[in-house]
Amino acid sequence: MDETTTTTRYYQFDDGRLREMTLSDGVSVSVPDGAVRLSAEEYTAALGVIEQERAAVEAAAQEEQEAEARTAYLALVAILPEAVARRLSGYQGTDVGLVQVGES
Repeated sequence: MDETTTTTRYYQFDDGRLREMTLSDGVSVSVPDGAVRLSAEEYTAALGVIEQERAAVEAAAQEEQEAEARTAYLALVAILPEAVARRLSGYQGTDVGLVQVGES
């Protein structure tokens, strides 16, 4: 039985992109243009930074979307029943103390 072993190489490009390449033993490749070779630890650390940045961007977008939904909800709840305002705005927050038009 022929067992093939592999080697994994890690690279980071000038623009921050990462690349992981797994090569069969005996296969040789040069460092891609615009890239530097990383150790496995450096690659893992750089990947962690990218994942943290991506999570922060997603969290900011979620916060912005929730703020927009709240703004729409507050405008709608002034003229519509709360359930309708929530459905139309998509707002799921827990605002309390809002008085519906026509309520006392």
